[in-house]
Amino acid sequence: MKCSLTIFGGIIILVYCFFSLYSLYALYDQRYGETDKDLKQNLLSLKKTASPRSKLFGKRINHISNNFSSRNETSSIRTKNVEIWGKAAISLYLWEHILKGELESELGGLSTYGTFTQDELKFQFRTGPGVVQSTVPQDVENLVLVLNGRTQEKIDFARSWLDYLPHYSNLKNIAVVLLGNEQCNNEWILQYLTTHGGLVKALFITYDTQIVDDDNIFQWPLGVATYRGFPVVQDEAIRINISRPYICNFLGTIYPGSSREKLINSLEGAGLDDKCFIKTRTRY
Repeated sequence: MKCSLTIFGGIIILVYCFFSLYSLYALYDQRYGETDKDLKQNLLSLKKTASPRSKLFGKRINHISNNFSSRNETSSIRTKNVEIWGKAAISLYLWEHILKGELESELGGLSTYGTFTQDELKFQFRTGPGVVQSTVPQDVENLVLVLNGRTQEKIDFARSWLDYLPHYSNLKNIAVVLLGNEQCNNEWILQYLTTHGGLVKALFITYDTQIVDDDNIFQWPLGVATYRGFPVVQDEAIRINISRPYICNFLGTIYPGSSREKLINSLEGAGLDDKCFIKTRTRY
């Protein structure tokens, strides 16, 4: 009899524990379940509606939504700040034409600032004479630094920024976008790459150069002269599937003895002047 009462009491306790756990689960699901569903739905919606600012960021939406499963696996999406410091004119091409970012003036025109968020990445752009090593955020973790290496004077200025990077103690990821030298003399920057003991993980460089390896060093488009008011072309306005009437194009000012003059002579000498759209002028 005593044994039967013990078994019966054990069953009662098990049933009580079961209903207690079920009630706790129902309460949790009511409070957090809809939040998880809404978050996943928002990510999927963003995937469908977001315009591709760049191939560099397009896969991140897929990565988040495809790997989203439950609050136990993904408790929250932490926004990562990416600073972009422009110390060369091509930084405006990166911000306005590639990333489609907007700008506003601050500090009485000494600096220009812009910000936008793409998925879990928050980009903050700064440029202008007011942007110096001591005025930028000292706690920066992720940085894209845009520099000019076209002449020796510009290289010396670029070095002053690269040499200062160790002062930012929180830095984790650094990429450099460099306006290269037209004579392909860009080896000076190699010492700053992680592959040579430096801090820079990736280098994007304009003009053709033999140091491009598509591993740590990549070719970067020269872009347009933003200070001349070229319009920003929206992604949806580019009809990438239609055939092109020309295989290349050149629009620019030709200076005597310049690399541009050599380029035009090479195109004409190869008989490509009728296959390429060429429009030049001799004075700015």
